[in-house]
Amino acid sequence: AAVAAGRHNTAAQLRGTLAMAAAVRGDAAACRDHARRALGTAQAHGLMVPALLATWSLGLLDLAQQRPRAAVELLRPLVLGESGVHHFAWRVRVVPSFVEAVALAVAGLPAPARKRACRQARLILRTLEEWAEATGDQRARATVLHCRAVLAATAAPACADACFGRALALVERVGSEFAQARTKLAFGMALRRLRRPGDARAHLRGAMVLFEACGAEVWAERARDEMRAAGQAEPGDRPRPAASLTPQQLRVARHVAEGRTNREVAALLAVSHRTVDHHLRNVFAALGIRSRVELVHALTAHQA
Repeated sequence: AAVAAGRHNTAAQLRGTLAMAAAVRGDAAACRDHARRALGTAQAHGLMVPALLATWSLGLLDLAQQRPRAAVELLRPLVLGESGVHHFAWRVRVVPSFVEAVALAVAGLPAPARKRACRQARLILRTLEEWAEATGDQRARATVLHCRAVLAATAAPACADACFGRALALVERVGSEFAQARTKLAFGMALRRLRRPGDARAHLRGAMVLFEACGAEVWAERARDEMRAAGQAEPGDRPRPAASLTPQQLRVARHVAEGRTNREVAALLAVSHRTVDHHLRNVFAALGIRSRVELVHALTAHQA
């Protein structure tokens, strides 16, 4: 519609946004097509934001498809302001993807090289830290904690557990499902490398469930790969018992299994529906299930 109306600048920004959505889904063909069209218009008219969105989407796609070095090369000019994009509020949003790409790209290098790369990434992360401090934005703060944990897992693995614990505690309160899933995935990967496969599988299973919930199939497959590497042959192995749930999670699960909607459960428990959503996502992750039907079966087995 924007193209038909002759609003090519608007169309370029919308295509950049569509490229980002396709990168999250893992639809490489759609991502590259939307990015190419957005970049063509952006370069012809000197549009900064569509150019950033298109390039960022290609970097995110590389990251999703486990090509971190390619992602670093695409994203570095954006975070350093070398791409002609001088809009700070947009540039700073790319920092988490860049930091994660750096950490993955150097994972197999000797310790001194990893530490050097992480020091450089921390300097760039400082821009996001300043943004979070200045705005008081809790989602930005959660992203900062995620980035710090990712870098800790690369440069100082022994510190990763505590760092990820802080990141996960905040992102589960304020973050999107995709953000929560990325933190759980990174945490699970770090734990697996620390030779704690049981702990790793719990976070990786949670990441897989959340990625599937938001349609990020390529990311869900990454979580499955990590689960297999952590010793789980199939992502759909037997769920863990409902006894592993907290009392509040069990209350939510029972009400949902009885057929109530999330809003009805919220009214019964005198909490917000967002709180119920949060508990239910964690219930699904803890039990390794993906649907309300499976939840009924899990609770029936628990009561038997």
